[in-house]
Amino acid sequence: MRLSELLERLRPAGAPGAGAASASDRITASRELELADLLRELGALEAETDQILASARIRANEIEADATRRAEDVRASAAERCAAAEAQGALVGDRS
Repeated sequence: MRLSELLERLRPAGAPGAGAASASDRITASRELELADLLRELGALEAETDQILASARIRANEIEADATRRAEDVRASAAERCAAAEAQGALVGDRS
């Protein structure tokens, strides 16, 4: 321990002016700095996550819309084939 550190610890509690920072105050300040850095990183990651989720939602909506169009095309084609088969069956039935 340096002499100046020892003198800071021995400073009277009631002396005028700001008191010396205690070891726990320094530790707290150090932890707050570490947490501030961590929280900045987490904020950046959260923003990136939000962007990824937004892109995924857009893509999911595009896929859903495409699947809906394709299903509608299949339904329409099946209805046309069914109508054609019924018409052909009716024609065959008329020949009997």
